[in-house]
Amino acid sequence: MLDSLPLIGKVFLLLAPSIALGGLGAWLGRNIKNKTTIIVLTIAALVMFGIFGCVSWSGTTGLALVLMFAFTFMTGLTLGPALNYYNKSLGWQTVAFAFVATSAVAAGAGAVGYALGGYITNSPLGFILLLALLGLLGLMAVVMLFRLGSTARIITSIIGTLIFSVYILYDFARAATGPNTWDNAMRITVDLYLNLMNLLLQLLSLLSETQQRDSLLHGVHELARITGPLLGA
Repeated sequence: MLDSLPLIGKVFLLLAPSIALGGLGAWLGRNIKNKTTIIVLTIAALVMFGIFGCVSWSGTTGLALVLMFAFTFMTGLTLGPALNYYNKSLGWQTVAFAFVATSAVAAGAGAVGYALGGYITNSPLGFILLLALLGLLGLMAVVMLFRLGSTARIITSIIGTLIFSVYILYDFARAATGPNTWDNAMRITVDLYLNLMNLLLQLLSLLSETQQRDSLLHGVHELARITGPLLGA
């Protein structure tokens, strides 16, 4: 009976327990403070992600499902300390706002992505997003390596928020046009889960930086101030 579900139905069916397991992992890992433990968990999650990818493409659906749920739980463990930090520094109301904002962005981007479907998947958007993600990772490395200030971190968070929002749009377009199999549904689910998690972290980072600068709009103003001359404004 479940096999008759459309691809988007399969994705939602898998996404709900994935988010629940990620939330459970975040709650259990909220008090992890040892950096070595966090690094080990992160590496283990990356290894599991790679194994999941190989297994899902091989068509071993049952094992892929177990690995997917284990992966989402482990990423929750690594996310827990960050959420706990933001909860203490920003307050639970701000963290809750970030969750609501993530859900709202996901709903809007998802609706657009699913409606446009093939127009998006047949475009070069996926390749553009990959290049943008690599650029974001490079920018984040530069900001951390050279210990750049709040303005740089705000701009990085804004760019990250935009990239992962479009990634969510792209995931829903894949769910509208991809092969209706459980293995494909799991791959889309994992990608969507990771993009939701990263969007949440980017929003929390943005809120953290802008709260220190007394205005949520400060980051937008700073970005406009810096890019204005480049655009001839």
